[in-house]
Amino acid sequence: DDYTRYPGNNIPPQIKKELQYEAATLGYYPTLYMNDFWLLKENMVPVNDTLPALNLTITVAPISLMMWQMQISMENSFKVQIELGSMGGDKETDELKRVLLEGNPILLGITMAVSLLHSVFDILAFKND
Repeated sequence: DDYTRYPGNNIPPQIKKELQYEAATLGYYPTLYMNDFWLLKENMVPVNDTLPALNLTITVAPISLMMWQMQISMENSFKVQIELGSMGGDKETDELKRVLLEGNPILLGITMAVSLLHSVFDILAFKND
């Protein structure tokens, strides 16, 4: 549970637009965050007249402030990268999400560490040339 209270001018920018802040009571209204970040396009089913029935499951659960901020930041980052053309669109976004969802966290961490070390050694090598 997260009971963090923010004064109106110190709300983190990632969640500021999501919170409804009331200055008179210095409180927030309850926030409903629709978490569709991890939903992949391949799992979506078009809803139209050809679909006779649809199973709908809605899960209501709390999310930590850190996880919420991280997901909002990643969503914004993906949107900016798509707008700038550095990410090809939904297909590449889904592939990155799939790697994060299905990948072994230890292997991902080792890969990130090796990539970071490789970058550091590249910088040192170019510095010595």
